Amino acid sequence: MRDIFPVMMDVFSRMTVLFFHAGQISSHVEQKWENDGPTVEHAGHSRGTPEGFLPNPFPQAKENKRPPSPSVLPGNPALFEKSLAEEIRSFEPSGSNVIITIRFHVPKEVNMMAVKLFEPYTVKNVTFPNRIVMSPMCMYSCFEEDGKPGDFHFTHYTSRAVGKVGLIILEATGVLPEGRISDRDLGIWSDAHIEGLAKLVSAIKQYGAKAGIQLAHAGRKARVKNGDIFAPSPLRFSDEYKLPKEMTRDDIRRTVKAFKDAAERAKKSGFDVIEIHAAHGYLINQFLSPLTNQRKDAYGGTSENRCRLLFEIIGEVKTVWDGPLFVRISASDHHAGGLVADDYVEIAKQLKKLGVDLIDVSSGGVVPDAQFRVYPGYQVPFAEKIKREADIPVGAVGLITSPLQAEEILQNGRADLIFLGRELLRNPYWPYHAAKELGHPLEAPEQYRRGWI
Repeated sequence: MRDIFPVMMDVFSRMTVLFFHAGQISSHVEQKWENDGPTVEHAGHSRGTPEGFLPNPFPQAKENKRPPSPSVLPGNPALFEKSLAEEIRSFEPSGSNVIITIRFHVPKEVNMMAVKLFEPYTVKNVTFPNRIVMSPMCMYSCFEEDGKPGDFHFTHYTSRAVGKVGLIILEATGVLPEGRISDRDLGIWSDAHIEGLAKLVSAIKQYGAKAGIQLAHAGRKARVKNGDIFAPSPLRFSDEYKLPKEMTRDDIRRTVKAFKDAAERAKKSGFDVIEIHAAHGYLINQFLSPLTNQRKDAYGGTSENRCRLLFEIIGEVKTVWDGPLFVRISASDHHAGGLVADDYVEIAKQLKKLGVDLIDVSSGGVVPDAQFRVYPGYQVPFAEKIKREADIPVGAVGLITSPLQAEEILQNGRADLIFLGRELLRNPYWPYHAAKELGHPLEAPEQYRRGWI
């Protein structure tokens, strides 16, 4: 399978949209060796009603002609042309079934390409052993509700380190107690959190992974039981949430300082990377979006004003943190009147000037009635756009599940790191399976070597 990913996945990613929205999916790949490289036939079968699909990505398929050039290997046009799918073998809409078969021809030059997923990646003075990142995901498992990591966190995170994930980013960690998404979130608002976090960092690093932490404030999406919650404007997220208080200037200054103090504690705890959570409708994202920010002062109205809180937080964090700094964004609000990818290209340009090292590109979460389709790799185009137009490294995230899919994203320069979420919940040893599928040698932990042969 390693030999076919650069040419196959770009075309297959277009097919996936068609398949995924149809409902149930099954597919198979048959590989044959001919001439100087393999010929691959990929047939995808989808049950569903063809009407209502996204536009056919191969409009000339019925004539059995070669598809238009996908963006494979943009740096080598000659190889790029040679590597295209030779023909659409068939396109057969029939009742509730759609069957597409594509034949690929892969030259020797492509067979020799190195696997980028397992290349080291360096940011400032930190080198990740590979480009696989565990995306921050809330676990809601601080059962004492004190923000301190417990047995679950040690088991959860170190198992992914054993599984050879390159960078593990801890879940959204509250910089203030009222800024937690839930009472069971991790916290970093007190020096009392440093000891437990430092032990967790040490455990992660013991197995070769790097450790990151996501600093967060939930704003109006905080579901803490006691006390008030705060937001740029007094707008509920939904009827199930508290009505937030509009933040005063003093509240804003306190929050900016809380992020700075949290960054200093993260440094004392030994983290390699800090990520600022500016996505998914949490506090910073609430300031950024006109859907949730109705302020009339210096923190609302214009794009410059709505970005002010994020930029101030970055400025203060960088006074105490000189390591790699990531920012997670929602590149689209997926709602009329909200922010779109073009807006975030401009924001990303400013983040680069402020010294942010990488943008972790997600989307949505700002309002409960957002409208968007979810399919494999659905957020990758946002990452690609920001990388190319803002000229800043990015991480791609969102239904990236297969090694070939991840490798295609990297080989085509669409992102620099692959963030995996649910896939690592399903399989802590995904990197091992990816290495095996892509033909890359990956040394097993000594204790597990018998099982990884």
